[in-house]
Amino acid sequence: MFLVSMLLWTISIIIFVSDVHSESNRWGSLSTFLFGGGGFAVLIGDMPCDFCCVSIIKAVLSSLTYFLAPFTVLMYTITYSGISARFSRKIFRFITSIIALPVVLLYIFIPVIPFFGGHENFHLQVEHTRIMMFIVLPYYLITAIILLAECINEKDLNYKMDNIYTCLLIIPPTSAFFITSYLLPSFGVKKAWEFNVLIIIYEFSVFLFLIFYKGALGFRANLERYSRKHVEQVVIQSTGVMHHAIKNNLAIISMMLQKIDFNYKHLDRSAFNPENEIMKAMDTCQHLNDVMDRIRLKLQPISLKEELQPITPIIELALKEVENKLIQKSIKYQVVFRSCPQLSCDGVHLKESIVNLINNALEAMKENGYLQIETFFSRSDFVILIVDNGCGIPKNKIKKVGAPLFTTKSGNMNFGLGLYYVKQVIYLHKAQMKIRSAEGIGTTIELRFPKKKVIT
Repeated sequence: MFLVSMLLWTISIIIFVSDVHSESNRWGSLSTFLFGGGGFAVLIGDMPCDFCCVSIIKAVLSSLTYFLAPFTVLMYTITYSGISARFSRKIFRFITSIIALPVVLLYIFIPVIPFFGGHENFHLQVEHTRIMMFIVLPYYLITAIILLAECINEKDLNYKMDNIYTCLLIIPPTSAFFITSYLLPSFGVKKAWEFNVLIIIYEFSVFLFLIFYKGALGFRANLERYSRKHVEQVVIQSTGVMHHAIKNNLAIISMMLQKIDFNYKHLDRSAFNPENEIMKAMDTCQHLNDVMDRIRLKLQPISLKEELQPITPIIELALKEVENKLIQKSIKYQVVFRSCPQLSCDGVHLKESIVNLINNALEAMKENGYLQIETFFSRSDFVILIVDNGCGIPKNKIKKVGAPLFTTKSGNMNFGLGLYYVKQVIYLHKAQMKIRSAEGIGTTIELRFPKKKVIT
């Protein structure tokens, strides 16, 4: 059983370190760790030790496996599928607490230490197992339904295969675990849990096969593929910066020149002073030069030059760059600086990222739309919030947003690089980008920076 626990804990660590910022990976890592704790509980149960001490430790570890692990599996599935992205953080926390209620009920209705310590009589143990089975059954059923629905509804072949691999990793072992640990014992079958060793061997074998040959749960361990993938990321990253910096800034310069041309032709030339518009165009050109200077000639990855600087001017400069687009589409916007700290960041790349996010919002909105930018502190992060009332992102596509070359926009000039670039910049700042969206309602984007990067 020690080997079984070590195999599961190894999987848990691999899942966690593959992307520590991924909420789904954190839930997946936690669930695998808890299942490993069940094997460890069996191991210490066979050790000669003080009766009370062994019973308590075994009961705690076993209850975490039988009560809490099904909840974490479902939470992994919800976050992996992108369902969680449809709700605000506050609402999703409330939903999570509701989903966790059955776990609380298990701890209320089942006496943990007598039940898992083996001190209940057989008939009472069977009765409690049936209660446990009926309470945890929805967790496993909903998990399977969501994962299978993801596979069936996915049209993109690459994403469909990734969903199939995830199903192979989760549905067979959790279904088998439910049968051996809940269903059979509820009918009085003793020691059915001993077959869980075979389940763990299957899980570990499939996991190793997939991460080395196919890639699963967002992790790929084939070293031969790494260098090629790294080169692809470098090229996409750098061309993304170049493309969007040039496209956005040339659009601004073009609008400035159009405005000068219109005023020159239709207004009193003696009263017309184009200096303001020319200065804006020159500022834009200077910004473009700053961005281009930061892209290395050998297409190396983005390299940040972080320094402590106030966040307010960065956002204001980003808004200044898109000012004409806001006017052109009659967009009403509001900026609320609830907190104005100094942030350790690369001002050029962060401003370019915010410009990209605002441009995405503008493209999603019709005329007379509404845009809000807000800064504030949450419990552990400093947050830059960007909200629009545009067309929103379809729920089956929100999980793909930010992937290189994926775009929800139509047109020859949209290459799916903008949000990929933003995600890379935010990741390099050791921050997080969270996206919530609903079709016909709008999109909310949170840039969350850890408080250790902020000075108030």
